[in-house]
Amino acid sequence: MKAQREIKKDPKRAVEMLEKVLEDEPYNRQANLALKEAATAATWPEIGVFALRTLLEENPRDVKVLHELGRLYRELGENDQEVEVYNQIIELNPLDAEALRRGKDAAAHCILDRGRRLKLSACQGSWMPPRLCPDGVLRHPRDLAR
Repeated sequence: MKAQREIKKDPKRAVEMLEKVLEDEPYNRQANLALKEAATAATWPEIGVFALRTLLEENPRDVKVLHELGRLYRELGENDQEVEVYNQIIELNPLDAEALRRGKDAAAHCILDRGRRLKLSACQGSWMPPRLCPDGVLRHPRDLAR
């Protein structure tokens, strides 16, 4: 496929070429996998997700595509989606060691992210800037309430 040679030279041009192929054959496996590769090289990972999701519409049990999607979600930092993908793989093959390991890692990252967001929102909610009082001293608002 001509577009595959173009991926290394000009990934954005390759994306355009592959989109033309996919207009006629939206479930073309080779073209969708090449589109994912070109899109990630062009720093458009969302298009890569779309290409993989398209393949999964036709065959939701394709473990290879599910693994690719999980890795892509990992790169994007979308831990919830990553966990969901690896859970799908484990349902299909409970002995898939890579899916078990990556799924646990993704779940741990979800917990850490939620903890960071909670801590950040708690800090933002309680922080108040000091105020200049009439005597010319900066005081925290909670000290003024006393």
